[in-house]
Amino acid sequence: MNLIKSYQESFKGLSKEVWLLSAVSFINRFGTMILPFLSVYLTSKLGFSKEVAGQILMFFGIGSLIGSFLGGKLVNVFGHFTVQVCSLFFAGIAFMSLQFIGSDYWTWCIMLMTSVMLADAFRPAMFVAVKDFSTEENRTRSITLIRLMINLGIAFGPAIGGFMAIKYGYKWLFILDGGSCILAAIFMLFTMRHTHKIPDKSEEAKAKQAALQSPWSDKYYLFLMGMNVICILVFAQFLNTYTVFMKEELGYNEAIIGWILAANGLLIFVSEMPFVAFAEKKWNRDFLITIGCFMMGLSFFVLIFAYSAPLLIVITSVILITYGEMINFPFVNSKALDHSAKDNEGEYMGMYTMVWSVAMIISPLGGMYIADNYSFDALWMLCGVLSTIASLGFYYQDTLFNRTT
Repeated sequence: MNLIKSYQESFKGLSKEVWLLSAVSFINRFGTMILPFLSVYLTSKLGFSKEVAGQILMFFGIGSLIGSFLGGKLVNVFGHFTVQVCSLFFAGIAFMSLQFIGSDYWTWCIMLMTSVMLADAFRPAMFVAVKDFSTEENRTRSITLIRLMINLGIAFGPAIGGFMAIKYGYKWLFILDGGSCILAAIFMLFTMRHTHKIPDKSEEAKAKQAALQSPWSDKYYLFLMGMNVICILVFAQFLNTYTVFMKEELGYNEAIIGWILAANGLLIFVSEMPFVAFAEKKWNRDFLITIGCFMMGLSFFVLIFAYSAPLLIVITSVILITYGEMINFPFVNSKALDHSAKDNEGEYMGMYTMVWSVAMIISPLGGMYIADNYSFDALWMLCGVLSTIASLGFYYQDTLFNRTT
């Protein structure tokens, strides 16, 4: 009963539009089946080495970087509704087309980059929409609700994806991935048309826009994003090298890997919303950001001991990374939104999503290279060191800049 009551309390005051956005996110992410298995697909099905697979996955990050930058810019021109719908629809078509690529290196690089570029224009637009549809008091919970639905989709997606890959082949992962994007675009088109607003394009508005503070000249924000990219570099190993480690080193098949990844989403679905509602009243936001980042690094560090007790260590690792991201990501996101300059949220959130893109460029290439040329243990130790650095940066940021947030 207490858990049910906590859920009810945490949902209070959230707008209808935030609920609709969360539904769009669920539909979209439910079909995100290929990403956790893409490194496995490239290495075990197409025969690329881990290092080459890492190079291809680097273009995932490059596409994300371009898409995040363009998405942030386009929001100020077309509004967040138009950018979100177009991004989902065209990304769906692009993801479906990936199934027809053979083992040509450059075709994979270009098509993966294009697909992700189209998909990730969605994210800065979605964050700007969240700021429009929430208040300062419920912004973190609004972000958390969307994360909750994303992770509910992710909880089922990989589990179904692992089964589909074994039973029917990888092509169905591409079809379902792209189809979910198109379905999310259609759902948004019919349920959120009332949120469509055309930005003011008068000369006066353009002059006002030009005078706004840019995130690129905001030293406090740049430092926050610097620490964030280090933290995400660590977390992103969960999306690529983690699955290869489980398959090659621990001998798990795609179905088992899918269920392990599903546990991450299910844990978040069960506990994140009430926990965030409780934590934001109990603890300082910067403290929560710090602890979350440190837990993510620890989740990889414990994998050094996985060979002696694989199941126990993997369960421990998944619990640590799940609660680490649960504690860190919503609060970093709300801090970035709160700090963004009024009327220039598109560029600020464009930079925020670009940080994820930079991490997705460096993470697979660096992670696969270290695993291939040194060892997975060396990679897990590096993750621990990087998360400690980022944790200290998050904790002491306000002291370094002599300010209070």
